[in-house]
Amino acid sequence: VASLAKPATLPADMLAVMLAKAAVAMVTPVTSVLYVVGTSRSPFFSTIISAVGQNVTLPCQVLNYSGTFDAVMWNRPDLEKNHYVFLFKDGHINPEDQHDIYKNRVELKDRTMKDGDVSLIVKEVTFNDSGIFQCFIQRETNNTDTDNNELITSISLSVVPPGQRRTLLLLLLLLTLRDTLESLLTLLSSTLENILMLDL
Repeated sequence: VASLAKPATLPADMLAVMLAKAAVAMVTPVTSVLYVVGTSRSPFFSTIISAVGQNVTLPCQVLNYSGTFDAVMWNRPDLEKNHYVFLFKDGHINPEDQHDIYKNRVELKDRTMKDGDVSLIVKEVTFNDSGIFQCFIQRETNNTDTDNNELITSISLSVVPPGQRRTLLLLLLLLTLRDTLESLLTLLSSTLENILMLDL
């Protein structure tokens, strides 16, 4: 008798999570920052929704921190190559390779990077800041080519007009719908696998 693969199951509280997010959106004016961390896409991917004009902290925590980094790089894939949102290299901040729109607008949350905290603060976000931010580190090399760097986290930042609760609600529901569809596809794939094994 063929053994069946363990079927994937949908989280029992998926609907509750969706309703909770909707409730938060309805009662929270978009004058601050809302974090949706650790979606089903990846535990290293998070979403941040902020009103325009707010200061936003992009969280990035390095595990297995050894006490030093050769480099810390925050970038956006849509920016020019070798132009960073933020670059710390050789013991100091490197503004020469920083993209113009982020000069004097970003800083580390903790300049000492205690316990591997390399979170970045983006000041007074605008609509142009909406996009994917990636946090890379280098532990033992001075090469700042992205292909040789260690990706720690990716963050999707969405900047919306202040006070638009409906916009926030729609974004939250879309995020939840995306995660629900991913779970459904996983469940469907597992079910089909079990059916095929029964036919063997």
